[in-house]
Amino acid sequence: MADTEKPDASDNKPHPHLNTDVEHSSGENQSAKEANDPNVVDFDRPDDPENPMNWSTANKTVAIAIVSMMTMLSMASQGDVVQVNKNVMHRDKDVWGEDADEFKSERWLGLRPYWDFVPLSGGPRRYPAQLLVTTEASHVVARFCQRCKAVENRDVNGYVPIMRAGPVDSNGVKIAVTPV
Repeated sequence: MADTEKPDASDNKPHPHLNTDVEHSSGENQSAKEANDPNVVDFDRPDDPENPMNWSTANKTVAIAIVSMMTMLSMASQGDVVQVNKNVMHRDKDVWGEDADEFKSERWLGLRPYWDFVPLSGGPRRYPAQLLVTTEASHVVARFCQRCKAVENRDVNGYVPIMRAGPVDSNGVKIAVTPV
């Protein structure tokens, strides 16, 4: 048919998929697709042990830890510098006042040890699961180091300690990691 010709009535049929629901096509075809789709999850009953809502606390904790570790490891690429600076936490003016940058030993007179020192250990910032958090953080660092062929110090000045709430390198931690 030429571009200028008008189509005849037989060409005006609606498209066969025009009236079908986009999300739910024919029932038989859809159920066959779902059976083969690995991303479709269906639970047999409310107490199905495969349902994450029915997992024990231990299973949920392990799943969260694994996903968290994978997320953390995927964020750092080869050659990236990963640095945690506790100085910032210990110089919070909301906790220590306007003179938080100055060292004053009288701040700690009469305080319980570590009560206002380190976030997660006590005081207004105490985290209910602090032992779990510190254990998981230690585990992540240990597993990260186990998966490395080498961890190299990249600080040209070496370790220079400074007086803070805990042992702190004045330059931060500058390392290079060689993957296995």
